[in-house]
Amino acid sequence: MIENIQKALKNIMSIADEANSYISSMEPWNKAKDGDIDSCIEICSEALNLFKDLTILLNPYIPNVAEDLFDLLNIEQTHYDQLGKDCLKEIKPFKPIITRLEKSEFEGILD
Repeated sequence: MIENIQKALKNIMSIADEANSYISSMEPWNKAKDGDIDSCIEICSEALNLFKDLTILLNPYIPNVAEDLFDLLNIEQTHYDQLGKDCLKEIKPFKPIITRLEKSEFEGILD
């Protein structure tokens, strides 16, 4: 059972790495700076849909976080049949969902 969870999470992280590579290689920030707004919007829309797909995949593992992310994306909680589909219309303004822990906050936990 644990091995299956580890394998699933490893595969999800691999998809996230590919999404990050895609966004980095497409450089939407440079497209916007160069005035190619249509390309920038297309790339960012694709990135948001990839983010939506990752949220769907992570939902069984971090349901409370996924619920907040679905709210941010302004969509009802979706299911696996929505993977790869463009179902985003308008997202809500960004707000932090998870904050980075400082080393001092978890030092005693790992002992």
